[in-house]
Amino acid sequence: MPSERVPSPRLQRMIQGLIALGMLVALAGFGFAAWRVKRPRVDPSAREVAQLETRRVDSVVAIQRGDSSFIVHYLRGRPHVLYFLETVCPACSSQREHVAGLLGGIDTASVLSLTIERTPNVRGYWRDIGAPLPEPLMVSQGWIDSLGVRGVPTMLFLDTDGKVRKAVLGQMLMWSRMRFKDEFAKLQ
Repeated sequence: MPSERVPSPRLQRMIQGLIALGMLVALAGFGFAAWRVKRPRVDPSAREVAQLETRRVDSVVAIQRGDSSFIVHYLRGRPHVLYFLETVCPACSSQREHVAGLLGGIDTASVLSLTIERTPNVRGYWRDIGAPLPEPLMVSQGWIDSLGVRGVPTMLFLDTDGKVRKAVLGQMLMWSRMRFKDEFAKLQ
């Protein structure tokens, strides 16, 4: 039986070093190649915001609870904030008190909370936390879709002509009252 020749420890270290160096060079090459590839960076929320900010909202048609009549809120003549929510939405629930603080800092006649829910959970949505805001209005999914709103929570800032000037999608916890009031003041 032929005997196997074991390489010396020095030769073993040199082979291990060359393997490690080869892997490092390969990794650097892949990293460089990936860096050189020009991929368009698309932030879906930025695209949705841009789409929403082209809209104009003349009125909100809300469904009257308990029957099939409608309430129409005309939005021309004063700035408004439309806040779309659902009681079953974890993001809406987790930031409810913060958003109530933001919305409570402006004239409540300029605030409309909107939902597609037809459940009693919506009643007292703001009152349960002591916020002096109007109860959320029920609107149709078709009306929300026509606006381009694709999810909740969403907040739209409308100027005096009903044009959407700012759209905020998702978490609003990073918004301070000062920033919110400044954005609202720009609408007037």
